[in-house]
Amino acid sequence: MVKLERKRQGSVDGRSDADIRAENARLRRELAAAKMDNEFLSQATAFSL
Repeated sequence: MVKLERKRQGSVDGRSDADIRAENARLRRELAAAKMDNEFLSQATAFSL
């Protein structure tokens, strides 16, 4: 439904679907790295107490 509406209206910000998918993939990688850093820092904090 959303895909059909996007095709009907066209891209609002001028980005293609491929650009959006690439950005989503990049953001997923960044989030995974941040979660790993957070887990490491949580464990380091627990260890130092």
